[in-house]
Amino acid sequence: MQAHATTTERRPEHDGQMRSADGRTFRTEAELARYLGRSLATVRKWRAQRIGPPFTKPKGVKQPLYLIADTEAWLFKGRVEAR
Repeated sequence: MQAHATTTERRPEHDGQMRSADGRTFRTEAELARYLGRSLATVRKWRAQRIGPPFTKPKGVKQPLYLIADTEAWLFKGRVEAR
């Protein structure tokens, strides 16, 4: 996974999500849990087991962040096309 810009900021107009200096949008682990309809404990367990969506910890940010594009790709990775 490529390195992401190290500066992020909260923008209320983006539903509490974080946006990097280069415009990429991230979710916190709590936001990801709500989005996926899973518990925060499940998201943390997935991260520890390396079975959940990719995450990053930019320099100076304590909590893991999930790039929305990476999360969407992870969700559709197991997609099966119907005939």
